[in-house]
Amino acid sequence: LCAIYTCLMNLPMALLGAIWGTLFLVQIHGLSELDASYVTMVLFLGSIVGSPVMGWFSDFIQRRRLPMILGVSFSLVIVLAIIYLPALSLVTYLILFFLLGFCTSSQIVSYPLVAESNPKAFTATSVSVVSLTAMAGYAIFQPLFGWLMDRNWHGVMVDNVRIYSASNFHSALLIIPIGFVIALLAAMLV
Repeated sequence: LCAIYTCLMNLPMALLGAIWGTLFLVQIHGLSELDASYVTMVLFLGSIVGSPVMGWFSDFIQRRRLPMILGVSFSLVIVLAIIYLPALSLVTYLILFFLLGFCTSSQIVSYPLVAESNPKAFTATSVSVVSLTAMAGYAIFQPLFGWLMDRNWHGVMVDNVRIYSASNFHSALLIIPIGFVIALLAAMLV
């Protein structure tokens, strides 16, 4: 369950941060390539800031599930705002992407949860399963996202760059909120 949670909480990094975020912000929301790259960068910055905060918060309240549930719940609301709210300002996108990175960093709590929930002899193996599953998510969801984007693409290209419609992005980006709902269920079942 922690491996599933961690894998699905990494979806924004794998899809918006690594590949499609800049194109989404440029083609659908009209940002310049430079501004869009800043926005996707703050997704990672949010995770860098959020990871130690989430770990500290989890240790402070001496609970693991609550930060995981709160993180995925807020992440779901934020990603829906990113996908569906039209014509937001650059500052709003910067804030939303930072908050998304911050909230999805709750996945870091799954590692100590797994370590504490297994016998010491299996700690390294169980934590490795979480890490391997998280990385496998990149191998699965990045090609799936691309396939979903191309499925309804109308063949429009400008300067050898594919031009996608908002509906292309919206249907493919549904992977993230659906993944967050599954991650929420996994966190609740831990």
